[in-house]
Amino acid sequence: MAGHRGDDASGGSTRWRPGRTGRRNPPTWSRALAEGDDAGFFGPGSAVWAVNGALPTLVAGIRALLLQTLHPGAMAGVADWSRYHEDPLGRLDGTVRWIAVTTFGDRRAATDASAFVSRLHERVRGTYVDASGVEREYSAGDEHLLRWVHDAFTEAFIGAHLTWGGPIPGGPDAYVREWATAGRLMGVTDPPESLAALRAELDAFAAESKYDERVAHAVGWLRHPKLPGLTGALYPIFFGGAVASLTDEQRRMLRLRRPRWPAITATRFLLWGLRMTAGKSPSEEAARQRVARLEASAPCTRRRRSPYASTAFAGTSRRSTDQARTRTVPPRRPGYSCSPSSRKPSRRQSAFDGRFSTIGNATSSARSGVRCAAASATSSRIARVAYPRSWYGVCTLQPDSNTGRPCHSSSQ
Repeated sequence: MAGHRGDDASGGSTRWRPGRTGRRNPPTWSRALAEGDDAGFFGPGSAVWAVNGALPTLVAGIRALLLQTLHPGAMAGVADWSRYHEDPLGRLDGTVRWIAVTTFGDRRAATDASAFVSRLHERVRGTYVDASGVEREYSAGDEHLLRWVHDAFTEAFIGAHLTWGGPIPGGPDAYVREWATAGRLMGVTDPPESLAALRAELDAFAAESKYDERVAHAVGWLRHPKLPGLTGALYPIFFGGAVASLTDEQRRMLRLRRPRWPAITATRFLLWGLRMTAGKSPSEEAARQRVARLEASAPCTRRRRSPYASTAFAGTSRRSTDQARTRTVPPRRPGYSCSPSSRKPSRRQSAFDGRFSTIGNATSSARSGVRCAAASATSSRIARVAYPRSWYGVCTLQPDSNTGRPCHSSSQ
C-alpha cells in the first residue's frame, strides 16, 4: 500500500511532520478529518482506533517496512518506483496520510484515499526474480502482492501494540477483523479476520521470501534514514525496538541480530515520555470533533418509564413496565442535554436526584410534555451525573450497515 505525494489529493501542500511541530501545525488533510457525514468504518471505541491511534505505531511503521522487504515482488516495486531515498519524509507523509484517513476519516474519505493509492499503483509494473530463480512480472495492483503488504502491515501494527500498547477493545482478533476492511478497500478479497489466520498466511508467504542486495540496501537505509532534528536523534531507539520485537525467524531472514542493549525497555520508556507530552494525534482529535458534531445534530430517542416499575415501589404501580413509551424529538441547537424538563431543576430537586441515582438508578416519574434535545458528548456525561439513567435520552451515533449514514438509538 504505497503512499502518495504530500501535495496531492485531500487538499493542501502542508506535509505531516513528526514530533510536536506536526501536532501544533497539522496538515490540511488532517484538519479535514473534522468534516464528513458519518463516523467512518471504525469509530470511537473500535480496536482500530485503539491501535492505529496509539504511539507504538511509530515503531510499527519501521517494523512493517522491514517485513515488507522480504517479498521480492514487493521489494522490486519499491526499488524500481519509490522515491524514499531522495525524499524520505515525503514517502512517510504519503503512508501516514493513507493510514490516518482510512482509520479516522468518514467512509467517503477512506474510500477515496484508497482509490487514489490504487490509481498510483496502476503504473507500477516490472519484473523480478523470485526465490526459485525464475523471472516473473509484477504489478503493484496484483492481489497477491496486495495481500502480502496488508498481512505484513497488520502483523507489524498488532505486534507492536501487543509489545508496547494498552488494551485493545475485543482483543487482537478484533483488530485483525476490523482492519480487514482496509484490505478490502485496497483490493484484497477475503483478508484474514483473526490473528491465527493472519499468522498462517504469513507462514505460507515465507516460502516466497528472498534476501538479496535490494533487501540489504533497503534494510541499511532503514537503519540510517538521515532524518532531521529530534526525530533523527530518537530514531535509532525506535529501529532497535522494531528489530527486537521481530521473531527470531524474521530476524534471520533479514540478516539482523537482536540489539545487545535493552531495546524493548528503552523503547517503552521513550514511548511513555512521548505519551506524557504529546497527547492524542491531530487526526484523532479532528475525527472526534466530527463524531461529536454528528451526535449533537442527530435526533434523540427518548424512552420513558413509570417510576413505579422499580421493585422499590412494588404493589403501588400505576403503569406496568411494558407500557414504556418511546418518542423521537427533533434536534435543537447543539449543546443542549436531554433533561426531564426545559426548566432548570431546583436545588432541592437536584439533591434528591443525586441521592436517588446513588441508591441504584431507580427510575423516576414520567412526565408529560418532556422535551428531549440532542446531547453533545460533554453534556451527556454531565446529565448522567445529575439525573437517573431513565430520566434522559442519550444520543448515540452508529453507522448504518447498508447506507453508511448515521442513525440513532436509545441508550438505557
